[in-house]
Amino acid sequence: MKVFFVVCVLLCWLVLGDSTFEETPLDHKLSRVAILGGGIGGSSAAYFLKELLQDQVEIFVFERSDRVGGRLSDVTVEGVRLEIGKLVYVACR
Repeated sequence: MKVFFVVCVLLCWLVLGDSTFEETPLDHKLSRVAILGGGIGGSSAAYFLKELLQDQVEIFVFERSDRVGGRLSDVTVEGVRLEIGKLVYVACR
């Protein structure tokens, strides 16, 4: 669901163009974006928005846990670092 929301936001930005981020003489404020969740979707959205808009946007990522990555993680087993994640299967009707 989060990835779908991020894709919708990016598509809206592409359709509307970057006119909303243009500076006017009276307003030199940055646009602020809040991203809920630091999983793969939220982290990717923050990264690509910053790459796309650079200094025109201030991005805040809010994560409830003490680390980013969501379902992605890593463990060390016998000195070898392994990446792990959770598989999610969605039934289509």
